[in-house]
Amino acid sequence: MIRTETEGGFNPKMGDFRPELKGILSYDTIIKNPKRFAELETELYLKGYIDEEYNFTHKHGLKSEMAVIYHQLIRDGYFMPRDFEELKNIKPRDIRKFLDHRYQVNLDKQFRMIQL
Repeated sequence: MIRTETEGGFNPKMGDFRPELKGILSYDTIIKNPKRFAELETELYLKGYIDEEYNFTHKHGLKSEMAVIYHQLIRDGYFMPRDFEELKNIKPRDIRKFLDHRYQVNLDKQFRMIQL
């Protein structure tokens, strides 16, 4: 059984909840398995990377760790390979922009510096 709410009040959101931004793919376009992704986001909350409002916590040293997590998620197949509405391949940069917008953080520099 998957818990939908943690003890701390975190409620995984399987969909878009931030205002739409040009150049940011939608949740439904980019996420391959919403349940699996919700479980991951619960772990991010429990480990202190994001708060209950889905904002990155900005604790010391976590930006680099979060960029590594972004790369790991891409490698582990959490995201769709293609945007079928626009008929374009989804690139790691598109995924980073989506996650940055979702967690209200800018990890562009850290993401580009990591070569996994």
